[in-house]
Amino acid sequence: MRELLTLADLQRLSWKEICLLQERKFAAAARHLLPQTAIYRELFSRHQVDPKKISRVEDWKKLGLPLIKKRLFLDRSRDFLVRPEGKKEEVFLTYLKYAKTIDKVAAFSLSLKAILSVFRRQWRDQLTREVRQFFVPKMPAFSGGTETGRPIPVLLTARQKAAMLPNAADISAYLVVTRHFNDDRNLVAMNLFPYAPHIAWQIINLCAELRTDLNLCTASGGYLGTERLVGIAKASAPNVYSGMVEYLTNTFLPQARAADVKLGDRVVFLNGATKLLEVQREKVKEQFRGLGAKDVFALDGYGASELKALSFAECEEGSGLHQTAPLTTIVRTVKVGRVDPESDYIYDWEFTAEGEGGYAAIWNIDGAGTLLEGFFLGDHFERTATGRCPHCGLDTIRLYNINRITDLETEIRLLGFDEEKISGNKVNLVALREKLLHLPGMVEAQIVVGKNNYGLSVKYVSETGGPDELAEEIREVFHSYCEVQPHQIEKLSLTELINTGDKLKYSGIVRS
Repeated sequence: MRELLTLADLQRLSWKEICLLQERKFAAAARHLLPQTAIYRELFSRHQVDPKKISRVEDWKKLGLPLIKKRLFLDRSRDFLVRPEGKKEEVFLTYLKYAKTIDKVAAFSLSLKAILSVFRRQWRDQLTREVRQFFVPKMPAFSGGTETGRPIPVLLTARQKAAMLPNAADISAYLVVTRHFNDDRNLVAMNLFPYAPHIAWQIINLCAELRTDLNLCTASGGYLGTERLVGIAKASAPNVYSGMVEYLTNTFLPQARAADVKLGDRVVFLNGATKLLEVQREKVKEQFRGLGAKDVFALDGYGASELKALSFAECEEGSGLHQTAPLTTIVRTVKVGRVDPESDYIYDWEFTAEGEGGYAAIWNIDGAGTLLEGFFLGDHFERTATGRCPHCGLDTIRLYNINRITDLETEIRLLGFDEEKISGNKVNLVALREKLLHLPGMVEAQIVVGKNNYGLSVKYVSETGGPDELAEEIREVFHSYCEVQPHQIEKLSLTELINTGDKLKYSGIVRS
């Protein structure tokens, strides 16, 4: 079965051809796997939808099916897991029908194995192992912990972990690493993400394993504090870094400069977990140059556990975030109308036109395990693009200007996106914070949203001066950008600001 696309495939196939492959996998999942999950059995029954009539993602809207809010997944995660019922023979038939929808040649091969298994135990054991690897969960990737404090596992099967995850990591590493080191120099990778059992950490670690010479196997926090990590950097001079830009610029790189760390002439940095603002991109590049690097590439990445074995990454600065595994999850943008805050579903929604932006909705097409179909991820993309990338040659969907969400529902917003009403006024908090970071002398700025979205406060760090030297400029930014004025403006030292929470998960936008 054609379950994944390699780097060579993405360089060769057109987006139209990839979409046809996506449709086959989606039809197979909708017809043969979704009826084996409790949530979608209920959904199809309630809306009187025959899954055999689902062939394309567009059918989800055509047949009147809603988008699913994350709250339902957090409450009933086990009901999104594919659990085929019946005897072994019936489970195999489900697998065979799934395969036949995607690839008739593969289905014929499966049928032949089944016939041979009657006569030889070797074939029977092989077939049993193949079916188990397709259906049985192997690895949890946790979702929802940051927003709710109650992480819920997205479950990957053995086949997804063994084949799809490394494939996505290899393509990501090609985009981020290999393209920027076209010589035979020794590549040393340093992972500065805090370890957590989620997909992003797994993919980042695999990137280093697959396309660097030395993977230092580091992670910030826990056993290796910043001081030890700086010592490792001083001894080994890594040239490939990954981590959250706030931790790099506020903690790691200043300590590396103080410790007189010296780097080689070329460095690549991959950001993740939080949006990489342009002012932050320039700052991290300047700090790496202060350690001796001449050519610095600061690239953004994007992922979520709900996407499973899929990540997005830039190949060049500003090139858009490339989808690395289009046969894992279909990502589309939608616009949403009226939302019932009491419901777990969104019925008033439409797909946006091709190339337009909107809120992210996803359909997993990677086989069994946890399946999230018509799932309202909620992150906002300013626009999307298809067609062959002029930089790397991959023909896959690219995303631009992503605003991530924290999934906190209130009466006045959808699912916690950062463009929200503050005291009755609509404010894009990400854009507002970026404007604050552009103020001369501003080192770091944190926007604090009051309880029940009432009022904004600002905590900031500046280079020099008295306690209120930027307060007036901050008020001017608020006045020029929105009708809201900050309730409080507080200047702190960098240590005080970072230590107001978990320093490795420092966020520029927090809610009290």
